[in-house]
Amino acid sequence: MIMQFGSGKEIADPTVEDLQDALRSLDGSGDAFLVLEEDPVTRNFMQVAGDGENFTVEFAEVDDGAHWATEEDVPFETALNLLRCYHEGDESYKTSVKWKALDLSPSGCMGVVLLVIALATCCFIA
Repeated sequence: MIMQFGSGKEIADPTVEDLQDALRSLDGSGDAFLVLEEDPVTRNFMQVAGDGENFTVEFAEVDDGAHWATEEDVPFETALNLLRCYHEGDESYKTSVKWKALDLSPSGCMGVVLLVIALATCCFIA
């Protein structure tokens, strides 16, 4: 398992203490997220973004095309428990909070794509 930070830093085979320290280090800035990647081959992962108190958690099972996010931000202890369960292979994280499915298909992402194009165009013209 590999833990990656928005800053580019990586920790191979993180401990539960590493997870806890990483979660505490998130400060709400643009790169305040971490990704816990199960395996580079499967590309399954759990990612967390937050400000040190409230967190959005997502997980993806790439083989199934499934990508889920917490319905609401969760507090530190809940985010830590989700990461810990994922890290340990305990699938109870799938039922311990309410999740919503994310549509990351090309049609589901079209709004994001259009926004990025519009922003890039505005920045290029300016």
